[in-house]
Amino acid sequence: MRGGDTVAILGPVRDYSARRHSQSSPETFQTDSTRNRRARGFAPVRRVIKNGNVPLPKDFKNFLALSENKSDLTRFLSEEAMKNDFGSLEVLVAGGFSEETRVDSTNKARDLTDFEANHEEADTRMVLHAVQSGSEAVVVSARDTDVKLLFIHHFERIKCKECWIMCGSKYIPIHELCKELKPEQISNLLAFHAITGCDTSSKIASVTKTGAWKNFNGQTCKLLSGLGETTELASDEIEKIEEFVVQALYKVVPDILKAVAARIVLFGTVKRLECLPPTNDALNLHILRCHRQVFVWKNAHVPYPELPDPKSCGWKMDGGRYVPVLMTLPSVPKSCPEFTVCGCKGQCNTKQCGCRKDPWVPCMKLCKCKGNCLNGNAEEKDDF
Repeated sequence: MRGGDTVAILGPVRDYSARRHSQSSPETFQTDSTRNRRARGFAPVRRVIKNGNVPLPKDFKNFLALSENKSDLTRFLSEEAMKNDFGSLEVLVAGGFSEETRVDSTNKARDLTDFEANHEEADTRMVLHAVQSGSEAVVVSARDTDVKLLFIHHFERIKCKECWIMCGSKYIPIHELCKELKPEQISNLLAFHAITGCDTSSKIASVTKTGAWKNFNGQTCKLLSGLGETTELASDEIEKIEEFVVQALYKVVPDILKAVAARIVLFGTVKRLECLPPTNDALNLHILRCHRQVFVWKNAHVPYPELPDPKSCGWKMDGGRYVPVLMTLPSVPKSCPEFTVCGCKGQCNTKQCGCRKDPWVPCMKLCKCKGNCLNGNAEEKDDF
């Protein structure tokens, strides 16, 4: 919506049209997964919305659990909105119609070419509209964390004096936040959000955003500078991001820069194996998925961005839709012998210790004895 020197951008329903559900992408995988999670325990019923005479559903949660219902509702609201008379207020609607790039405005004299786009998500489309608005003040109605971070990153590009995110009755001053953050934090904020977990990338086990943020400054920020900058991520940039994960997220000693080395150092110090840093194989795939997502975010101001191929960014096709590739190597090598963790209180020096019974298994750091026992030497097996 437009009015004088202020533009208000309303966050629409996330699915814009039926096109969204016939065209698979990592973004639709995320929205479908979120929708399926929220719809657990419900049996959604298809309701075709042809006009305003269709009765309202008794249970909106059940109704919105079906993608086709959501698409119909979005299209209906977009078309009906443009039939109203808003007086001197200019209203512009985009992304809600059946046509992918259609944009409509109450100001029929306005050239809408700059507002046309093929963005998959409302988050990035709102940034595009803010950039094209040319207004001194921008107010965005959205509750999504991604939107807040997107507007912080693109604030200078929007070239407005004030930018506010309206979350219910609360207004967040993006322009003030940009003054408090360091330039390197702003430029790498989207990369930080993706690496530590967002809608399309996994959360790294045992790592919280609050804890990670404490180490997101100075040199650690620059380690993420290559993420999402180009269509292909260079190998040296992947190494820098791996160093960020090891140093900033898991906080190992300074001379440890690789995930494999960090796993060895931290082995035996964590309560659960899942809390160890990811393997090199899994981490590389995670970085590639983050790279594509950050590229989408950083190009929010581009109407028709040329996005990296998902298949080269940690995704694969399964049943006509994209799903993440979590690993290409087995989680435990076949050559790795079966092991158990003992709870022996002593030195594991008797045959009553389960770890010394047949088949004999040497103790390790995860054992209660920390491997500092008579069972730590493989040669003792011959004594049985």
